[in-house]
Amino acid sequence: YSLQTCAHCREAKNFLQRHQIAFRTVYMDLLIGAERNEEMRRLKSINPACSFPTITVNQEVIVGFKEEKLRCILSLPAKE
Repeated sequence: YSLQTCAHCREAKNFLQRHQIAFRTVYMDLLIGAERNEEMRRLKSINPACSFPTITVNQEVIVGFKEEKLRCILSLPAKE
């Protein structure tokens, strides 16, 4: 889950792209109506604070751009 204006969201997206990790982005600020309400319900269920980015990998939730945690979960080598 992301916002278009969120710098940490952009960092997370760039990181995933650099490492050729497939992902889907839900830009909450672009959604309206029932679609926004449904995605907001899903976001709140995994991150009650609704902060961004909120990243899910399998059943693991990462709130914020935490590079080392992402590297660990995605089995990427540690940053040099």
